[in-house]
Amino acid sequence: MSTLDALLFFETPDHKIGYTNGQSENAMATEQGFRALVNYKAFKESGEPAYVYQFIPKSGVTPEPTVTPAPTASPNPTESPVPTSKPSDNDQPATITVSFKLIGDSHHEEPSKHKESETWIPATNYTVPKNATVKDVFEKALGDAHISYINRSGNYVSSINGLAEFDNGPNSGWMYMINGSHPSVGLKEYVLQGGEAILWHYTDDYTKEESSEKWGSKPNTTPSTSGGGGGGSGKADAQTDNKANEEAAPTSEATTNTQAASNTVQKSFTDVKADHWAKEAIETLASKGVIQGKSEIKFAPNEKVTRAEFITMLYRMSKEDAQNDNEVTFKDVKAEDWFAVAVNWGVKVEIIKGIDEENFGPQCLVTREQMAAMLARYIRYMKLELKAEENKEAFKDEDNISDYAKESVKTLQQYNIMKGKGKNSFVPKDQATRAEAAQILVIIFKQNEK
Repeated sequence: MSTLDALLFFETPDHKIGYTNGQSENAMATEQGFRALVNYKAFKESGEPAYVYQFIPKSGVTPEPTVTPAPTASPNPTESPVPTSKPSDNDQPATITVSFKLIGDSHHEEPSKHKESETWIPATNYTVPKNATVKDVFEKALGDAHISYINRSGNYVSSINGLAEFDNGPNSGWMYMINGSHPSVGLKEYVLQGGEAILWHYTDDYTKEESSEKWGSKPNTTPSTSGGGGGGSGKADAQTDNKANEEAAPTSEATTNTQAASNTVQKSFTDVKADHWAKEAIETLASKGVIQGKSEIKFAPNEKVTRAEFITMLYRMSKEDAQNDNEVTFKDVKAEDWFAVAVNWGVKVEIIKGIDEENFGPQCLVTREQMAAMLARYIRYMKLELKAEENKEAFKDEDNISDYAKESVKTLQQYNIMKGKGKNSFVPKDQATRAEAAQILVIIFKQNEK
């Protein structure tokens, strides 16, 4: 049997290509099969092998696949400040901000040998031109991280950092998610609106992924031997990451904000060691229900805080009940989202605003100056009486603080709520960690309790 005959052996009655003697059609197999047929025709005409994803013949000696090198230098991602007023129709931003995270894996050849996934790029905010695509953010993120990749067609990434499709099984490869869902279009076709959370991840078996039914795939019947947060398949990895974005989780808790912030349930986490500088603050706030872990036993103190997480922390700490408040609407905030009530509350009491008129940007990360601005508004709204220390030495990098946040930073410095990060520098554009948020919030929480 020739190679061409073998390929056509998988033809289905409706002239598509599938698995198992052509009995069931599969979208990915159909696409790759027809690509192979086109390149077979090109090979017969030119006598030279061709790239499956580019439809062009190779010339001369067969080269290695083209790898996109990481740039030697590129600007750091910037932050979009929290607006101090509602933008007008004539003042729409020329840029948008989204977050990007890359989860990689080891080369283990088959799903059953999977141990745990690896974070190659932590969740990071990127500011890009309006109407940018996922491809634009992907290239910027990997360029900044100096990670190489292969994207021959411009719309399908087959390899990142040396880990390629099929390396860990016949259904393995790279995929991306937008706000927890896998889009059905390629990376250069997805136009971003602003506020999206992009998660790029490697899957050992794409048929086990969320939305795989859209691709006409049959679930792989080989059971995964992995478990827990690491996940043996891309689905497990993606679900873990989505769960990790939930600072406020069950609806039942969201409906009892007053109880959550007043009842005491002793809480500790395995990743917050006895000598951790924020241990007392983390456990105090967790025990009072103001903050939660990423799971029952993990807090992830070094992970960055998102806008959704931080406003939820403030909402819980306020002990107010805004369950019936549905006045504020954003395109990227749904009524069933775990953070929806907190967002509506925060906007109504003017502690936080959207990143533009239509989007809140729940998964965008919070910088130290943004946190200062929100905390100053919270203190003002709650009418907290805090003792200020006058004549504080100005931060050395005061000129780097955005105008909208300068007064807030100064106020919180005088209240001894936010301090510098060495050499009397505030570092306003640094993204705040969960441990930092806890350490700062516990000071205000204790004042709330008085």
